[in-house]
Amino acid sequence: CLERKQNAIFLAAPSVGKTHLAISLAIAVAQSGRRCYCGALADLMTSLEEAKTAGKLGRRPKILSYP
Repeated sequence: CLERKQNAIFLAAPSVGKTHLAISLAIAVAQSGRRCYCGALADLMTSLEEAKTAGKLGRRPKILSYP
């Protein structure tokens, strides 16, 4: 997905290594000189809710899509 500039989403049962895989992929992306964002969906939703409450939801997609 690096060459095609696509997102990667990992869905699987708990404790099978999704976070480890995501961190490894993020490190490889960063080492290649590219920007990346790695986070949990729950954290993303919280961030969006907080931005909405603060009246800054319009800026959030731009910030999140920058990497």
